[in-house]
Amino acid sequence: MKVSLKQSKGKMDKMLDLHRRKTYPSVAVIILIYNSKHELMFSMDSFIKHTHYPNVHIYAIDNASEDGSVDYLSHLYPRIHIYQMKKNIGFSKAYNSIVKQLNEKYVIFLNPDLVFTDGWLTELVKTMESDPMIMIAGAWPVWRKYKDTKIKPYWNSIEDNSAVCGAAMMVRKDKFLEINGFEEEYFLYSEDVDLSYRLNLMGYRIVYNYNAVVFHGKESDDKSFERRICYEIQKNRINVVLKYFRGIHLFTELIRSIYLLCRDIYRNPRYWNDYLTGALSNLKKIQPIIKKRKKYSFSQESYDRFYELVKHDRLKDLRHKKFFKQLEIFSSRTNGSLLSVN
Repeated sequence: MKVSLKQSKGKMDKMLDLHRRKTYPSVAVIILIYNSKHELMFSMDSFIKHTHYPNVHIYAIDNASEDGSVDYLSHLYPRIHIYQMKKNIGFSKAYNSIVKQLNEKYVIFLNPDLVFTDGWLTELVKTMESDPMIMIAGAWPVWRKYKDTKIKPYWNSIEDNSAVCGAAMMVRKDKFLEINGFEEEYFLYSEDVDLSYRLNLMGYRIVYNYNAVVFHGKESDDKSFERRICYEIQKNRINVVLKYFRGIHLFTELIRSIYLLCRDIYRNPRYWNDYLTGALSNLKKIQPIIKKRKKYSFSQESYDRFYELVKHDRLKDLRHKKFFKQLEIFSSRTNGSLLSVN
């Protein structure tokens, strides 16, 4: 039987594709959307352009959007598997419900408002493969206003952290399921910090890869959800402090949380009631929080290591602020061509 050149090429392509999939660990990308059509219009184009990893499957979770997000995705990107929720159940519950159904080795959670850079996903996989003790690898989320500036940080490309931002966060699926995923008490915000803290206190590594850069920051003008966001930020920030910090650190972190609450009210006074209500809501849940504190038992050595990372993260935040302040100054002088700042 004769085999045409076209058939032969097709079989060869399938064999090469199978080889690539066996060589590269499987990755599930999950994009959570809620009235995100505006963000997806530029984010998905950027994702397709800059994501060249050969063994990736893309999923989207729609939290009952009403702006045509699902129609937009299904029409332009038919290969994306979309899970539709009947109502908005928040970040944690939505992610947890879908991860249980996946077969990939790694799962990466993405916000729908990102702009990507070349090699970002490959960098995260390489990081996870480099050490089995790394349970979370985060891409470096840079504010989108810097997206036209070439950025090269002057510090180490991979650094341990107490927590990473959930905007672009890769986890080992098996371990994620083993510890029951995200805490579902968090509707939005702080679910990434809570997961990072838990794994850190269990002795695992949580890292950023600063070579995996994503630009983050919504361009949507939708203000309908802002009051809920203000409430959740304050509620969850204090909830995390009450669950994980011990001794004098509990007191100092609560003082810091009160300072941040006052700062947020000062900056955005029209939502003062939502900020304050969110913070005080923890008083009604003090018994469940105490139970969680007892549930998460860990050694003093693990806690000391964890708190050292917390302190280092605060110093890193100052370092990054200085970096971007210098970047703005020098970039304005060089028309955005700056590569690094020392």
